[in-house]
Order: sequence, then structure tokens, then C-alpha cells
Amino acid sequence: MIRDNTTNQVLFKGPCERGLYSLPAFSSSPVVNSVKVTPYQWHCRLGHPSVQVTKSLLSQLG
Repeated sequence: MIRDNTTNQVLFKGPCERGLYSLPAFSSSPVVNSVKVTPYQWHCRLGHPSVQVTKSLLSQLG
């Protein structure tokens, strides 16, 4: 079960395997497919640090 941290509302109920939830695939719509997003953009959107930040951090720790 996945809950919103703020409201505690249930967002998703489904099978969990080794700590990962498998979300169902939704049908494609023209609106969803009209925007091209690169893997790098998803990387940034998910809150992962950029290559520059990672290099800077490694040099400081190095």
C-alpha cells in the first residue's frame, strides 16, 4: 500500500515484491505521447543529482 505522507490517503494498493510495487500499465493517450522526455530529464525529475553535482561531491570526498 502506498500512502501520501501529508494526508495519509491511500494512493495505491497492489502487490509488493522485495519492497517494490508493480504499478499497472495505463493505456496510452495522445496527450501523454505528445511530449518527448529524455532519460536524463527523468533522472533530474526524480530528484537525482546531476553529473556536475556528483563530480563535485566526489572530488570533495576524494
